[in-house]
Amino acid sequence: TKSALLVIDVQYDFVNGSLAVKGADAIIPVINDLYKQSNVFELVIFSQDWHCAQHVSFASSHLADTTGPALSANDPHPPPFTTTLNLTYTQQGELCGYQEKYSSMGVDCTHEDHTRLIKSHQKLWPDHCIENSFGARIVDEIVINKERDIIVRKGTNCHIDAYSAFFDNNRLSQTELHQNLLNAGITDVYVVGLAFEFCVFYSAMDARLLNYTVYVIKDATKGIDEYGIRHATRKMKKHGIILINSSQLLSPWENLDAPNHTEDL
Repeated sequence: TKSALLVIDVQYDFVNGSLAVKGADAIIPVINDLYKQSNVFELVIFSQDWHCAQHVSFASSHLADTTGPALSANDPHPPPFTTTLNLTYTQQGELCGYQEKYSSMGVDCTHEDHTRLIKSHQKLWPDHCIENSFGARIVDEIVINKERDIIVRKGTNCHIDAYSAFFDNNRLSQTELHQNLLNAGITDVYVVGLAFEFCVFYSAMDARLLNYTVYVIKDATKGIDEYGIRHATRKMKKHGIILINSSQLLSPWENLDAPNHTEDL
């Protein structure tokens, strides 16, 4: 077997910026300790959320729905975190139409076969990880060898979000991650980073779907919402993803395949 370490979105906006995950800074030394295990990982890949300034996932990119909760005149945008929009896409991944609540124009889908259109639920977030911004940078404290390690950018399409480091949320396009793993002959993927129930979860699930053996290292990731964390944990276990602690890799006398009786995240 050959193993890869997949480090998900350890970027300034997720550590202490506009979309900070509580306690995120605590996982940095754990990830660095794992990184130094050169005898364990054949390959290290970092994912990087990388959005345009008017990305579809930003609350600021949408005008408030006048039928929704009342907003002040000084805040014309729907609130992040609590707002979910229903979006429609073509089979080619183009965002359909213009509606009142959108601040940008999509394509005209009025003449499309509506049975072939793709419906998508989009959770709205604060602006984050805007391309070439400080917040989009991988944090300086993370050990990285830019000559050897690979960085995969996701969410680069302004009109489609991408939680997974493999695919966009509609699974219409993919990053180069899977091909990089195939090229290196990787069989096992160890996933760490941010945030547990979003980008870590979806990346781990896609890796499993692509037939990798998948481990999520619990003390090298942090989540946002306790309910979401529990739900993601149950779903990953159901699909054969193995949740471990870093000590099971860092301490050679611990059995990686032994049941882990520590509390779930």
